[in-house]
Amino acid sequence: MKVLSYLAAALTLPFAINALKLNAPTGHAVSGGQLQVTWDVAASDPTNWELFLVDATVAFSLYGTWSGFDTTAGHLNVTLQQDLTAR
Repeated sequence: MKVLSYLAAALTLPFAINALKLNAPTGHAVSGGQLQVTWDVAASDPTNWELFLVDATVAFSLYGTWSGFDTTAGHLNVTLQQDLTAR
């Protein structure tokens, strides 16, 4: 099932970001599958932030959170929940 419509990322940071840019996911995302999230970083960006998976059309819909990863790598492989449905 396609679940790309669920992907809306939010970044929580202690300070404002000037250059961090989250890229749109590519490929075919499925419930329970893997998805690679990529971003562009600059030396001035913070090395500590969190990534949230939410449905932007539903208030307070949190489907996943990721933190504690190497943000300088420019990518993160995430596993999507089994119960996500396409919209």
